[in-house]
Amino acid sequence: MKYSDGLVITRGDDSNAFNNTITVEIETDLDLTGYKAIFQIGKQQWIFEDITSKYLDIIITKEQSMKFCEGTYYAGLKIFEPNGLCKTAFRDIPVYVREIAVDNPEGM
Repeated sequence: MKYSDGLVITRGDDSNAFNNTITVEIETDLDLTGYKAIFQIGKQQWIFEDITSKYLDIIITKEQSMKFCEGTYYAGLKIFEPNGLCKTAFRDIPVYVREIAVDNPEGM
C-alpha cells in the first residue's frame, strides 16, 4: 500500500478474503523487541502485543466492517515503548468505507 492511496473497505466484507492483505510496515532501525502498537480506524482498534517483525497485518472481519458507516475515516498507529512511553506514528491515512453491496445471509 502506498501511503497516499488510502484503504477502501466495503461494509460486510472481510479484508483478507481472496488473499488480500492490509500490512503496515514500521520503517525504523530500532530493535522493536518489547514494543507494542495500536492501529485504529474510527473507534475500532487492533492491538499488537509483539511488533518485533516491523510488519502489522490488519485483518478487518465482516463483523467489524459492518460497524463502520459509509464515509471517510482516518487510520492511525500509536507505538508503545517497553517503558510505557508512546508516540503516534501516523494518524492521517484515509480509509474509504463503501456501503454493503450484497447482504450477508445468516450463517454464511
